[in-house]
Amino acid sequence: MVLRHALTFISLPLLAIPAVAAAQEAAVPPVESTSVVFPSMGADGSASQLGAQLMLMSGDGDSIKRIDVDGQFVSPSGMGGYASIGVSTVEDSTAFGAIEAGGLYRRTSGISDFTVRAGIILPTASGGDDGIEGFLNIISAAYSRPSDYLRGVPETTSLRVAFAPTMRSGNFIGRADLGLDLPIAGDGTELFESPFLHVDLGGGFSNHQGAVLVELSTMAYLEETDELLHLIALTGELHAGRTTPYVTISRPFESGDGDGFDITNIAVGVRGRL
Repeated sequence: MVLRHALTFISLPLLAIPAVAAAQEAAVPPVESTSVVFPSMGADGSASQLGAQLMLMSGDGDSIKRIDVDGQFVSPSGMGGYASIGVSTVEDSTAFGAIEAGGLYRRTSGISDFTVRAGIILPTASGGDDGIEGFLNIISAAYSRPSDYLRGVPETTSLRVAFAPTMRSGNFIGRADLGLDLPIAGDGTELFESPFLHVDLGGGFSNHQGAVLVELSTMAYLEETDELLHLIALTGELHAGRTTPYVTISRPFESGDGDGFDITNIAVGVRGRL
C-alpha cells in the first residue's frame, strides 16, 4: 500500500486498466448456476449437465417403474451433444429402452434461446421372445414422454430432428420442443411408413429459488392424425446451487378413436450442472 501511494503518478494509468475491465465484467449478467428443467422435453443445450429420473406409472393393473438417465455437453460456442437411455420394470420383467444420442447447437438472442438437435435412436430396445418386454418398452416410453414413442420400439433405428426455443420475461419462462422422428431401419420400418411429429409446450414461474411449470405434450403419427397421444404435467423444482431436484405429476391421455390406458405418473428427478 505504501509503495502504491509513493508511485501514484506512475501507477494511476496502469490501475485504470483493471478498473475498466472490472466494470465491464460487472456489467455482464452473472451466469445462472442452475437451469430450469422441463421433464417432458428433450435436451435444450442450456448447459453441460447430467440428470436422472425415477417414475412410478400407476394404472388399473400393475405399476410400472421407469428410470431415465440423460446428459448433455455444451461448449462455449454453443455446439454440443446429448445422450439418454431408459429402463422399465414391472413384476419380473425388465426392459431396456433404446439409446438416443446426437448433436445440438444453441444460440442466444435477447431474452430468447434457440436450440436445434439432430440425433439417432439406436436399435437397442429390448423386445423379448414373448413380446412382454417390447410392450413394456413402448407403453413406458410413450406414456411417460409422448415424444419418446420410438425409443420404445424394439430393433428399430430412427432419426430425430428438433427445434427447441426458450423465452424468459421477468419471472416467466416458456419453452417449446418441436420435432420429427423417422424410422429408417429394422422392424419399425415395417410398422411405420410415415414420420412422427411431436409438439411440446411448457411455461411457468421461475426465480433463483425454484420454479413451478406446466407442460403439454402431443405426439402424432402423420399417417393417422385422427389419433393423438397427449400428456399434461405439473412440475415443482428447487434451485439448489448447481443442482435442481424436482417432482412431477403427469397424466397421459388420447384424443380421437383410441381408448388408451388410464395411467397417472409421479416422478422425482435431479439435474446437476457440470
